[in-house]
Amino acid sequence: MRLGMGRAAALTAAAVVMASIALMAGNATAQGLVSGGKPMRIVVAFASGGPVDVPARALAQRLTDALGQQVIVENIPGAGGLIGADAVAKSAPDGHSMLITTSALSIQAASVKKMPFDPLKDLASVGLVAVGDLLLVMNPRIPAKNARELFAAAKAKPGALTFASAGIGSSTHLAGELLKMQAAIDIVHLPYKGVAPAVTDLIGGHVDLLFSSVAAMLPQIKSGKVRAIALASLTRSSRLPDLPTFNEDGLPGFEVASRNGIMVSGSTPRDTIVRLNAALVKILATQDTRDFFASNGLQAVSSTPEQFAAELRAEITKWTTVIKTARLELDQ
Repeated sequence: MRLGMGRAAALTAAAVVMASIALMAGNATAQGLVSGGKPMRIVVAFASGGPVDVPARALAQRLTDALGQQVIVENIPGAGGLIGADAVAKSAPDGHSMLITTSALSIQAASVKKMPFDPLKDLASVGLVAVGDLLLVMNPRIPAKNARELFAAAKAKPGALTFASAGIGSSTHLAGELLKMQAAIDIVHLPYKGVAPAVTDLIGGHVDLLFSSVAAMLPQIKSGKVRAIALASLTRSSRLPDLPTFNEDGLPGFEVASRNGIMVSGSTPRDTIVRLNAALVKILATQDTRDFFASNGLQAVSSTPEQFAAELRAEITKWTTVIKTARLELDQ
């Protein structure tokens, strides 16, 4: 769930207060968090080179400096992210192993009937680190210029328009299902094996609509190969300041975004979580980190552990509702 700028600022301010208290209680840089000289790790539950590596590797480098202890990135791909997440859930509860989460975790919690772990019990939230805007783009041959015109066209010819996704059960798929529900329109889902082939067919006119990240679609939007319809966030993007949100353009409250956060084993002591959160908040407040994330299409956003846990619960509830309402069979 995308945090609006006002809400993001409130979370950041609250997190800074927690960070100050934690730093007064003990100096994480001097003491470290894990004994024995072993490096800490941030587990990326996907293959190396993907978009999750960007925030993970940036944080690993900065946490190494902040904690005075080596932090490395370890890729443990498989099962849509479940294998890596399960490894952290079952790791020693000492803060040594951290998971960088994506929206896939909340979707799987809502759809997988036999999860190998409980993300709300076997993992403990440390804090948010970044969010990325999603937007809806359209092939320019479709005459609609904005969300309201799109909804009118879809209602005039139910089932005539199609939307692509990166695959069944992906965030881009469920964003389309959420749009269908909230706008009361009938558009047909066409799943692809990844975003790249979906974009190719969108540009080629073989599919009409696609939810994707602002960063991924910006070149195609500027070249006129696709038309941006609306942002799936509650606030506008600095990269596309003239593009309205669905929230502004006829669909109040519509919100979907890619979210990255840090979690550890569920039994990790509270003081360790607080110290990790303090380090993250301090890192995410630096202009260098904010600029680096922004250059990769992300907004650095910190939070308290409790706020991040609440966001995760809300995401799970939302996707559970979408999956049930759309009668999707995703656990196969």
